[in-house]
Amino acid sequence: PQQHGIAVKKHHGQNFLRETWVLDRILDHAKIPHGASVLEIGCGDGALTRALLTTQLARLRVYEIDPEWAEHVRMRVK
Repeated sequence: PQQHGIAVKKHHGQNFLRETWVLDRILDHAKIPHGASVLEIGCGDGALTRALLTTQLARLRVYEIDPEWAEHVRMRVK
């Protein structure tokens, strides 16, 4: 299968979070303090990345092993 024209690579364990309510619960339960630095590993298409950027972080670092998805997020999430 493909997402955004990019093949989903199951050998990387790629699964994509889509439900906004799940993102909201993750952020609620994480209780990230104002001004914290966060490392996101495996950003996929950037859904959690975009949600994290709505919080008051000092720094967000994102790591993605798949170069196609890394470029996708780099181009769409500023």
